[in-house]
Amino acid sequence: GDGIADESRSHVRYQAAYCQAQSGDVASAEKELEALALESPGTPGGVRALRQVATLREQRGAWVEAIYAYEQILKSPSAGREAELARLHLGILHYRQAEYGKALADFDGAAATPGESAERALFLKAWTLYMMGRNGDGLALAEQFLEQHPKSSWADDVLYWIGEVRFNQGDHAAAEVFFARLITEFPDEPTATDAMFWAGRAAAMQKQYVRAMEYFSRFVARYPASPQIPDALFHEADALTSLGRFPAAILVFEEIIKNHPRSRLVPAAWGRKGDCCFTLGGADPQRYTEAARAFQFLIESRDTPPEIRWQAEYKLAQTLERQGDADSALQHLLAVVYGVATESGRMDAPVAVWFARAALDAGTMLESRNRTPEAAAIYRKLAAAGLAASEEASARIRKLQSAKAPPPRASGS
Repeated sequence: GDGIADESRSHVRYQAAYCQAQSGDVASAEKELEALALESPGTPGGVRALRQVATLREQRGAWVEAIYAYEQILKSPSAGREAELARLHLGILHYRQAEYGKALADFDGAAATPGESAERALFLKAWTLYMMGRNGDGLALAEQFLEQHPKSSWADDVLYWIGEVRFNQGDHAAAEVFFARLITEFPDEPTATDAMFWAGRAAAMQKQYVRAMEYFSRFVARYPASPQIPDALFHEADALTSLGRFPAAILVFEEIIKNHPRSRLVPAAWGRKGDCCFTLGGADPQRYTEAARAFQFLIESRDTPPEIRWQAEYKLAQTLERQGDADSALQHLLAVVYGVATESGRMDAPVAVWFARAALDAGTMLESRNRTPEAAAIYRKLAAAGLAASEEASARIRKLQSAKAPPPRASGS
């Protein structure tokens, strides 16, 4: 009959418009779908076309227009499952616009009908509650989701989200539990990659360095192509350092330097390698030579950030002093004092730390050599900098002035 023929023609037009959208002609596709929806309002075919219109609008960022289309679907008595999807997407769009009250109502409606959309709506409702400042309610609902839908296609996202929130709240023990559960229950999901990394971070924050090292080692072995490999290696080496396993830590820092030369962590890896070698130098003096090389590399490299370069200069001075070269050590301390002071008018906090330490150490060395005017000049620089150590510098200046002042004259009779 004519009705069947009309429905067939409508379906063909819908498929043609859908193909247009897939091939990139979105404007023409949306125009044709709008025409179909207007020609058959309230019918299953019309609702289907309207839903595709809403989807295209959502994809191109026309959120207000997309919301209008989804709302029209909800008004149709024959919407069926399209209504469920429309309610879910309305919630997502209201959430994106920070209209959390509306989003919460939408997700409540979408969650009322059993199905995959309901599961996603329940998770997003938890997220919305969190964004509204109802942290406890959001987390409780997310954990309820896991109890009710442990095998849901969204369960790994929920586990990761709870772990992330717990980590940011400082509850690292709980965070590790959720990340570890994700790794165990959903090992092949993309979220498991990040979960293993953050489980290691959570363990490290609890000072469980052996467990942290195991997470990072597994991460490196299992996800060798991950862009987070340098970070995982750095944290693994950091855990080894905390365990006092300095030779092993050095090898991992060297792996970052050699295998990931473009990583932002390379300067830090050089610095930490130098620190480890310095620590080992007391038992093996050859390690001081390795430490000096690492610090010298950082001083000379153009890629070294200022706070790491001045730290390296200071630590090179410490290393040279341990090697018995006090004159060279003093020169590097002075390089920090005068280099930082002339580099810029404002001292960033990380740089200020090394400036202050170098100033106090250089002043001490100069005093020991009876070069008190030079020591006093350095102390005045530090006192004028307005840092935490400035009071110590002022106290040293007063002590030098007191020692320099002549004794009081005795009164005659």
